[in-house]
Amino acid sequence: MNITKDLFLEKLEEIFITLKAADIKEFSKIKKRVSEEDSGTYSLEGCQFITADKRSLTFLFELENNEIIDIYNGSQFKLYQDKEETTPIIFCVWNDEELSYKPTDEYISFTTRIDPFYAQFEALKGSIIPLDVFGDWYKLVKELYDCIPLRKYLEYKFYYDFSNFVVDNLFVLTIIEDAERTKKAVSDYKKIDTSNELDMLEWQLKYKDIRYIFNDDSKKLNNFKERYLIKHKTEDSIILDCSNYKFSFEFAEIRNQ
Repeated sequence: MNITKDLFLEKLEEIFITLKAADIKEFSKIKKRVSEEDSGTYSLEGCQFITADKRSLTFLFELENNEIIDIYNGSQFKLYQDKEETTPIIFCVWNDEELSYKPTDEYISFTTRIDPFYAQFEALKGSIIPLDVFGDWYKLVKELYDCIPLRKYLEYKFYYDFSNFVVDNLFVLTIIEDAERTKKAVSDYKKIDTSNELDMLEWQLKYKDIRYIFNDDSKKLNNFKERYLIKHKTEDSIILDCSNYKFSFEFAEIRNQ
C-alpha cells in the first residue's frame, strides 16, 4: 500500500470503530480470493472479510519467502471463485499519505497556510465569540479554500480534511449573509394577516430563496431567546453569540410552523 505500518493500523482501527458503531463486532465469513485486476496485484492471493450485513473488506498479500512484504486492496477476483454480492468497505490511501509522495512547493504552501486555521479553531474552544467575529475569520478560511484547485488535489488527504473543516463551519456564513433578508421577512410577517392564506402564500413565495440555517434546538443554550447563544455545530465548547442575528432564528421558527 506504500504507507507506514502505523498508518495502516490506524486506518484499520478507524474501520473497526465505524463497524462497532453499527453494532458489528465481528466478520461472519472469511473467504480466500485471487485477484484478477489488471494491475500489479494480478494473481495475488488474499482474503475477503464479510460482515453479516454484506459489507466486505479485502486484502491481497504479496509474499516473499512465505512472509508478507506488502498488502493491497482488491475488488475483482477470478471468475471460478464463489462470488457474493457485497458492499466494499473503503480502505482509502490518499496520494499524500504514500511513502513515495514528495511534496511540491505548492503543496507545502497550501498546508503551511492551512495549519494556522486549525490552531486558531482549537484556541476558540471554551470561549464565547460573537458570530460576526467568527464569520470574519471563516471568510479567510473560505478564501484560502477557494484558491486550491479541486481537480488537482481531490485525492489528497490535506484537501479532504480541509474541505470537511470548511463545510463544518459554513453554517455561520449562511446566517450572516441572509441576515438582512430574514430581518425584512420577519418584519413583513408581523404586518400580514396570518389567517389569510393568500397573504401567507405571497409572503412564502417572496422569501422562499432564503437558505435554511442551522437551527438545532439541542445546540441552543438555556434561555436562548434572552441571549441567543448557541453551541458550534461540531464543537460544543465553542459558544457563538448570535444576538445580532435573532431575526434569522425567528424566521426559521416561522418557516417551520
